[in-house]
Amino acid sequence: MMSTVEKFQSEISELIASAVVELGGAEFGASDVSLSAVPENAPGDVAFSCFALRGKLAALDDKSRNNPAVIASR
Repeated sequence: MMSTVEKFQSEISELIASAVVELGGAEFGASDVSLSAVPENAPGDVAFSCFALRGKLAALDDKSRNNPAVIASR
């Protein structure tokens, strides 16, 4: 059985994967976005690396600006 943290991470990963595909097309895929491990001592909160996530999404945004499929859908 998955813990609450694991469920939350899974849901977040699925949402991010959907956004990745929508923004940048399938060629960028969900594997381009990864959440860091949740620290065991996270105080009742789910902790993940916002810095790494922002970097991945910024890179994806840069790629999507030049993606013809994304440009055509705007």
